Amino acid sequence: MRLPTSLALAGLLALPVTTAAQWTQGATGKLWVKSVMFAQKTNERFTAIGKREPYFTNGEADSKAVFTDFILGLHPNVDLWVQVPYFDLTFRDDVQTLTKTGGDDVRAWLR
Repeated sequence: MRLPTSLALAGLLALPVTTAAQWTQGATGKLWVKSVMFAQKTNERFTAIGKREPYFTNGEADSKAVFTDFILGLHPNVDLWVQVPYFDLTFRDDVQTLTKTGGDDVRAWLR
């Protein structure tokens, strides 16, 4: 890192900030939102016995997924969690390109 960047980072880290790492108990009426993204790109597959080998006809899989969670405090110690997924999946090889994008099953639960 260059010196100005290091100094700026050190300055930001030195500032006192109140943060929370995870929703633990929601206050009634409060909403918490978080998103996480997963990505994988590979040109290998697993065989029936668990051995890794290249896809046939120079195949490559490219997968991305985003999960967004909404957590709403309904009552002291009672939260409603809703998870909304989004996928961007592609498989291409010398023969074809297969693509699927969009949302999937929304999950909800009370905690």
